[in-house]
Amino acid sequence: MVEPIYNKVYDLAMEFYSDGQGRVDYRGLSRFVTTPRGTYVGNRVAPDAEHARWLASFLPAGLWQALRDELAARLSRMVGSDYRGPLGVDMMLCRPENDGGLCLHPCVEINLRRTMGQVAADLSRFLAPGAEALFAIDYCAEEGGLLADHERRLRDDPPRVAEGRWSGGYLALTPVRTDTHYRASLLTADLH
Repeated sequence: MVEPIYNKVYDLAMEFYSDGQGRVDYRGLSRFVTTPRGTYVGNRVAPDAEHARWLASFLPAGLWQALRDELAARLSRMVGSDYRGPLGVDMMLCRPENDGGLCLHPCVEINLRRTMGQVAADLSRFLAPGAEALFAIDYCAEEGGLLADHERRLRDDPPRVAEGRWSGGYLALTPVRTDTHYRASLLTADLH
């Protein structure tokens, strides 16, 4: 496959669910963080309404809802009867050459599987009102490296709870031991 190199500013995705009987329903928007080379770092965790407000600041009124509805209809025709389960449509906001605005690339790829964006959407239920987080997956080849980082983060930025929900700090979502090389966590981060 050959495609142009876009001047990407933001990565995002629309999350859907196919019932396998011809219907695909919208489940939410996800915003993810990548390195300059496109490697996945993590997802922003916030209520869907917050993600939609963020996107509305870049797109004309009504375009977001029209795109969401059109994608659900097209996906229903394309895979709705042949696939049952979650799926995500990756997108990006790009800056065209010689233009100060942003444009939306509405379909970079379609993932017929549960995506990290859907995991992040599920995690948003555990956030305190007004809280936002970064859901991160990281790797360390060095034996004990993640454990040392885990202990430092717990000491320097312990998890905070408000109203029985996560409101900030560092929270490991997977066990971290000497032999751990991969970790999933929630982090307080500058998300804007």
